[in-house]
Amino acid sequence: MECLVVKKNSEKEILVLSSDIFDVKYNEILLHQLIVSYLGNSHQRTKMQKSRGMVRGGGKKPWKQKGSGRARVGSIRSPLWRGGGKIFAANGLSVLKRKINKKVYRLGMMIIFSELFRSNRINIIEDLVVSDMKTKLFLNEIKYLNVVEPALFVFKTVDLCIHLSTRNLKNIVVISCEKLNPAILLKFKFIFITVSAIKFIEEYLK
Repeated sequence: MECLVVKKNSEKEILVLSSDIFDVKYNEILLHQLIVSYLGNSHQRTKMQKSRGMVRGGGKKPWKQKGSGRARVGSIRSPLWRGGGKIFAANGLSVLKRKINKKVYRLGMMIIFSELFRSNRINIIEDLVVSDMKTKLFLNEIKYLNVVEPALFVFKTVDLCIHLSTRNLKNIVVISCEKLNPAILLKFKFIFITVSAIKFIEEYLK
């Protein structure tokens, strides 16, 4: 599988990619399992709410059971009352984790990369070097790419200069190969991957 490398000086370079990794048949069921398991496992599970038994107060019955003409109430901390507890309160203990095997995860990543290449959403570019921690320098380096819409840049490793010069850019997200995940790959319409990064991904997915 051949792919054209986009270069700053308009020179043409052909990069040969493994068709076993970047030309995999689409599998909707496997891809759905991968996305659902990743999003479920990424939840922090820190949400906590109070049930009626956890809300302070409400120990005394507001009024007698009969004779008042009003509805029976046992506590002012009932979920029906303002300031009361929550029905089916979230306790942070719900299990949302879904196990997915490493082979299935890698196959799912191969399917995602294959679909992105088939839809022309991935562009392979030459390695970028930013000499100083300035946003202007980074924008000058990628000016030849004509990036308009929100885009993802994938580097083999993100050094300090690139990190600090891109962190205040609204439409550009920079990430290293180690932090790639299915959700972020499907989020962006345009993805730019350096040559060293695509080789690292190819070795990892093998």
